Amino acid sequence: MNLVDLNISNNQLIELPGSIGDMKSLVSLDASDNLIETVGSGISSAKNLKIMLLANNKIKEFPGQVLESPKLERLRLEGNMVEKDGLMSTKGYEVFELRRQAAISKQLAGGMQSTDRTICGL
Repeated sequence: MNLVDLNISNNQLIELPGSIGDMKSLVSLDASDNLIETVGSGISSAKNLKIMLLANNKIKEFPGQVLESPKLERLRLEGNMVEKDGLMSTKGYEVFELRRQAAISKQLAGGMQSTDRTICGL
């Protein structure tokens, strides 16, 4: 299956199954505004997954294996029961944060790595 974007938001789902990891071409997953309590660690097998939107669910813990996914750079968890300190102490968070910051820097530079960013007030 060559599915790239999957939007399953607003469906009253209670679980995000790890079998989503079988979607090897998946780049963006939006499962916001559901009732999700559990995120299957098997999602980490989706090696091209860059964006995971899980806002407004009931997630208490987030699996570190997913944070270690090699391309994941955007994660939305606001409106869940996950506490920031708990997420930050999860194995894999530091690696994820480095990827996230690199993606933000690249966006700000517009792909022009040698540009002096001080002209933007940064």
